[in-house]
Amino acid sequence: MNKCLYCDATEPTVTFTSQEHVFPAGLGGIFQLPVGTVCDKCNTEIFSPLELDFMRNSFIGLPRQFYGPGKRGSLNPNDATSSLVHLMAFTDDSDEKSLGVMQTGIPFQIPQFRFLGPDTVAVVLDPRHGNVDTQLADFSKAMRGFTDSSKYVHLTDELLQEDEIYFGFWENKYYLCARERSSVSVVLEYLDLLRKGELVETTGREHKKAQVQSRQQFGFNIKAFERVSAKIAFNALCYLNSPEFCRQQQFNGIRQFIASGGENSFVSLLDASHAPLNTHINVAFPLHSHRVFIFPANDQGHLALLNFYGSFNLVIRLATDPAPRGSFVGVICDWRNRKDYNLSDYMRSL
Repeated sequence: MNKCLYCDATEPTVTFTSQEHVFPAGLGGIFQLPVGTVCDKCNTEIFSPLELDFMRNSFIGLPRQFYGPGKRGSLNPNDATSSLVHLMAFTDDSDEKSLGVMQTGIPFQIPQFRFLGPDTVAVVLDPRHGNVDTQLADFSKAMRGFTDSSKYVHLTDELLQEDEIYFGFWENKYYLCARERSSVSVVLEYLDLLRKGELVETTGREHKKAQVQSRQQFGFNIKAFERVSAKIAFNALCYLNSPEFCRQQQFNGIRQFIASGGENSFVSLLDASHAPLNTHINVAFPLHSHRVFIFPANDQGHLALLNFYGSFNLVIRLATDPAPRGSFVGVICDWRNRKDYNLSDYMRSL
């Protein structure tokens, strides 16, 4: 009978049809634990939202925007990870700004109205999203559907001037970027004129190409970051050993922490003084790869060293019981080449 590694539930209380990845699929992980190791409830209801929070609301989000991978580890540019919508400022002398997203390090403006005072309103479109006239028609349709009861995301930024308002539409959501939420009244008045057909295009079209400064604001869900980091290390321990090995009593603490949260006494982020560690380790491994190394540390118990994108190092204490002598093992996620390695296999290939 299957028994979940994390919640200890068994069939038929829970089902076991999905497989848990060692490194999350969103980071490009390929290796999976065997079917029957982690139940569907833990995998989909607990871990999937936790991993989404981890990838959006931690420092993993920024390198993932610039380097990849995209959705479910895809390397297809169409699936590339986008940032959240935010204000971007042009780096020329114009002081112009616009709402946009970053994708693989490239800024894209979203369809939007730019209000610069009561008499200056412009429609901003990015030709890289497709035919401009088609975009304009789709944007106008979306704008006509916005009313005073519609939901929208309010953004603000210290660079905004008193009379600046940006109102855009992206992936079925409305975005208002202004100092105050009450500025939406200006947008509603303007859209009312649009619905009445009282607005016409009065100026020529301009194409602007300039570098922009991304003004993203990142949240940081430390709990999600700690639990997912611990889960990656523990999944690797399970993959390199067995579920039976990982059900030993000495691992109960970290299993409970991963499944339910609570006080963190397992995950530590190494500070800048450990940066030389990356210099030595990165020479041997694929560019921007993720790595987890597991080793017994005598009276310190089993420890894991986790590294993301060759830049961020964490130590995870998997168990506090004294660990007997053993080998240095690990998993390497070479997501750029869609391949995972057992450390020993990788070293033999070198």
